[in-house]
Amino acid sequence: PIQEMYSGVGARPLVLEPGQVVQKIHVPERGERAGGAYLKLRQRKAIDYPLLGVAAALTLEEDRETCQTAGVAMTGIDCAPVSIHQAVMLEGQPITDDRLDDLAKAAYEQARPVANVLGYSPRYRRDMVRVYVKQAVKQALASASSEGDSQ
Repeated sequence: PIQEMYSGVGARPLVLEPGQVVQKIHVPERGERAGGAYLKLRQRKAIDYPLLGVAAALTLEEDRETCQTAGVAMTGIDCAPVSIHQAVMLEGQPITDDRLDDLAKAAYEQARPVANVLGYSPRYRRDMVRVYVKQAVKQALASASSEGDSQ
């Protein structure tokens, strides 16, 4: 699993030994009614290191209202990517504003931004977690809801 590649130590973020190279990463094929989104909080015109990144992926049941699978992860907010395991609470349920609020709160509680960017405090970046988690899941939901409509 890709989570095992990260050390959680900022000075040496990957567990690869000198000379080791990642040759292949398997990304499962998207199924029907699948959607995803990645949002990046960044300094204006910056293209590299995010102040915060949130990725959301989900699939919907045939009714296109009930969540079948859900995953949310954050980057730029700790020494390694952070998987928000509470995203499973969306599974088997319609995605409502209350459930999104609960998920955003869980992500906020897990966020531990470090003071490594001038002009953006760790507190501001942590506060933005709630906004970005909700927005990313909503975009993934919209993508999954429309998957297959044009076919």
